Amino acid sequence: MNNSLVLICGIGTLAQTCIERLLETEAKIKCINENEPKWLSQSLKDIFGSSLVLGDMREPSILVQAEIANARSILFLSSNPTNNLEAALQARVLNPEAAIVVRSTKQQGDINHLIESKIPNLVIIDPHLLTAGATAQSLASGENDLYFQMEGQSYRFISTNSDLFDYSSRHQRELCLQPNLYSNQKRIILSESSLTSYRFKRSRKKKEFKAIISRIRKKLNEFKDSLFNRLKNLQLYDYLVIILLSLLLIGTLTFSFDKVNLQTGVFVTVALLKGEFVDPVNVLIEESDQSVMQFPLFVLLITLIYAIIGTILTSLFVALILDQILSRRLGLRRRDRPRRGVDSVLLVDGMELNQLVARLLQSQGIGVLHVDTQAETGLTMARAIKLVRKGKLIGAALLCKDLISNLRIALELQTINPQLNLSIVTKHLSSSQSMSSLLGGISLISTTDIAADAIIATAFGETVEQVIRFQGRNLLVVKYSIEQSDTLHGLSVSRLEEGYGITVIGRRTSSQSGLKIFPARFTIIEPGDELFIVADLAGVQRIDSKTIVSPRWSITFSIHNQLFHAYEIQQCFARLLNKAPGEFLSLLDGQSHTIDSIDYAIAMQLKESLRKYAIRAEVTPMEHAQHP
Repeated sequence: MNNSLVLICGIGTLAQTCIERLLETEAKIKCINENEPKWLSQSLKDIFGSSLVLGDMREPSILVQAEIANARSILFLSSNPTNNLEAALQARVLNPEAAIVVRSTKQQGDINHLIESKIPNLVIIDPHLLTAGATAQSLASGENDLYFQMEGQSYRFISTNSDLFDYSSRHQRELCLQPNLYSNQKRIILSESSLTSYRFKRSRKKKEFKAIISRIRKKLNEFKDSLFNRLKNLQLYDYLVIILLSLLLIGTLTFSFDKVNLQTGVFVTVALLKGEFVDPVNVLIEESDQSVMQFPLFVLLITLIYAIIGTILTSLFVALILDQILSRRLGLRRRDRPRRGVDSVLLVDGMELNQLVARLLQSQGIGVLHVDTQAETGLTMARAIKLVRKGKLIGAALLCKDLISNLRIALELQTINPQLNLSIVTKHLSSSQSMSSLLGGISLISTTDIAADAIIATAFGETVEQVIRFQGRNLLVVKYSIEQSDTLHGLSVSRLEEGYGITVIGRRTSSQSGLKIFPARFTIIEPGDELFIVADLAGVQRIDSKTIVSPRWSITFSIHNQLFHAYEIQQCFARLLNKAPGEFLSLLDGQSHTIDSIDYAIAMQLKESLRKYAIRAEVTPMEHAQHP
């Protein structure tokens, strides 16, 4: 955003957080506010206080005074969504080309989608709903394990050792957030969330087989433990099943007397448990070849007792069906209960945010219990605390706008179960790791921080698909549409990743509607492509400012006696380095050769490919590379 004007209207907490992000760039910033704002810091007031345009952002004269015609991006971030939309419509008339970002709320319904579809280059963002992904991840993921979905594909971050990383694999990609930065601990993204680290190296078949056997044993042990735990902690439902089976067994044995066979005894018992009486008794009398007067009195008494029990069971079953129908018809909420064998989390308040987080968690197979502290029906907070005491829940998210109420509930739950994953959605507190440590590990998810990153990335002209949090930092999933004049045109995937410090997780070409997961690193980006990347805000800013780092790695090798594989080796070099095969014929002379200025991932993939032909290669930084 070099020397480009960014116009920010509505200078509240969110707008000032965005300004702080933009100060790290070379963008020129202009501000509009109806009154003198309450500045978050004296430095912001010193920088923008004198140039602030005071007035109604919906007035064309005020927008013109703020140089709207020269603006590359216009942000309407006041707390009044209606005023933001009105001002955005006026801004589009005055500047047809600028990227417009509008702060809005879910309460405005479908009007947001209708306006976005009608007005080009306008994006409407709800800061509160942007936190849904981060909230779900904090409840479902560990510190070094993160799951998210994009375009119908599942991805997972996993920490693993560098020796388990396969640079030739199509199912994994190292998480790159800084140019040319590599460490011993790798962050891996998998295209299938079910993949685990023992499947990384296809050559380790013995380890894979042992891992499969270990998983089977683990599942059997888990089943045995769950069965014993269930027998030790029988609930009302279990007792009812045991009683019903006992009645069926006792009735079958009782009614299978004299000439009455076992099948008839089962039939009579089931009929009695359905609430019938006359027909089952007639069957018994006919099968026993006795008259009514000769029929044993105690058998008649037992059939009567069974018929009464059956009538009660049938009535309960009908009442349950009616209760379900009427509850749905009248819109009544039933009390949530955790499902057996399923990890469950608690969501407190939050309305629309609550529903969105629940949908994300349920897509991962996690059960969700809802508590509305203002409602008279449904699960109560007292009942939820009892579930926490019994160890029925793995986490809880406090989504109320009242920070004090959220802190009170979170600290109470933490006292009961210190291992519980707790998250608080807040507007003003920082979501830093230090603040989380201060509260004993409770995750603070700042709607302001997450929204500011998404808004600035959108202001750069890109599409932010979602915001995810990993190890205390916000990561953006961004879609780039490549045009002929785009600076990314003509670069390879490895150049994008290592030059800008981003991770490419998907590519869609103009000729194919399907998304290619983890495109090959030697793939050249062409006009019409759609790229999906994971990056922090700094990575998006590097792309916008065209700040790319040159490749800094070298590979040294010697190729001897490879007459039969000469063509395959040349093809390997040509594919990875995007050159003609004939250019590498001179490398087969048995001498030591060094190829400079290549990306680390390409060098490692080339090294692994040469190893198949028993060719040793060494990858080194260029400053330590040995030249022939």
